[in-house]
Amino acid sequence: MIENELLVKLAQEFAQRLGMQQPAVEAVCLVGSVARKEPPLNNAIDINLIGLDANAPADAAPQHVYQSDTVLLSYLPVSSDRMRDKKALRRDPFLGHALYEGFPLYDPRHKFDLVQAAIRSNFFSADNVYQRARQALRKAEHAFEVLKPHLGIAPIELLSPTELLSLNRVFDYAMTALMMLAHIPASGRRHMIQFEHATREIGLEGLYDEFCAGLGYEQYASVSEELLELWQQVRVSYVTQQADLDPQSLSALTSQTGYYQIGASTLNEYGYSRAALLCLEATMAQMMTNLESPVADAAYLVWLSKTGKGEPDACQQRVQIAQQVLAKTDEALKSWATNEGVAIYDY
Repeated sequence: MIENELLVKLAQEFAQRLGMQQPAVEAVCLVGSVARKEPPLNNAIDINLIGLDANAPADAAPQHVYQSDTVLLSYLPVSSDRMRDKKALRRDPFLGHALYEGFPLYDPRHKFDLVQAAIRSNFFSADNVYQRARQALRKAEHAFEVLKPHLGIAPIELLSPTELLSLNRVFDYAMTALMMLAHIPASGRRHMIQFEHATREIGLEGLYDEFCAGLGYEQYASVSEELLELWQQVRVSYVTQQADLDPQSLSALTSQTGYYQIGASTLNEYGYSRAALLCLEATMAQMMTNLESPVADAAYLVWLSKTGKGEPDACQQRVQIAQQVLAKTDEALKSWATNEGVAIYDY
C-alpha cells in the first residue's frame, strides 16, 4: 500500500515544478481523496490538483500526468478570474467542495489561502448547501436532454456510447445533488458508496435501489469476470488506437484507464459491486465515443445486454426511470429547503 505521505510528496514536487516553470500559475492545491487521506483502492490512486492560472481558459479540461501504471496525477487549471466570484465558488457542487477541503502545495503569494478563507465563510449555510444541490441537479437535467427522444418511443437501435454516457451522468449528477444535502462531496470511484451513506443521512434510503434499477445494476451481487473482460477489451482497443494517434499520450492513457480497472476490482472484492459497475460503465462509454473497433463494438453490445440495456424496450425503461429519478430528486431538494427555511425560486 502506498503511503499518503509519499503521494503528497509526489504532488508537491509536481506543484513546485509547475509553479517555477509557468509564471501564470499563481497557486496549486491538493484536493480529493489524497487530501482527505482516504485509503487507496489497492494501489490505484488518482492524485487531484487544482491550479490558479491566470492564462487558463474558462473551459479548461483536466490534464492527466502519468506517474505509474496505477498512479495518475490529474491537474485542473482554473482561471484566476473565476476565483474572484467567491459566492459562485461556494455554490459550485464540485469546485466549491474541492477548494473548501484542499490545502496548498505551492502558494508563494497566498492566493489560495485568501480564496479558501472566503469560500469557507458560510459554506455550510442552508442556502449555500441548497444552491450546490440545485446546481448539481441542473447538470443532471442537462445530461437528460440527449435521452428525451426515447421517453415516448423506444430507440430503434440500442443506446449509443454518447447516450450511455449521458444516462450515467444523469444518475451521477443526481447522486451528487442529494449528497450535497448530507455534506458529502463527490468522490469518483466511491461515488455510489458515498451516495448510499447520503440517502441514509437524509432519510431517503429507497432512492439507492431506484438509482441501481435505472442503471441496470439491480441484479448484481458481484461484478462477473465476464464483465471485467468485456471492459478490458474496450480498454485495450482504446489505448491501442489512441497510441497510434498520439504516441506521447500512451502512458497517461494507460494509467487513466488502468487505475479504474484496479479500483473497480478492489471495490468488488470489498463487496461494493454496484459502485464498481458505475465507474466501469461511465469509463467504457467515454472510451467508446472515440472508438470504431469491431471488437470493442461487440464487447460494448454484450455489456449493454448484461446490464439490462440489451433491448430497445429495456433502454427506454432505463430512460423512463431516469426521468422519475430527476423528479424525485427535485422533490427531495425542495422538501429539504422547506424544512431548512430556504427560499425556493424558479431556476
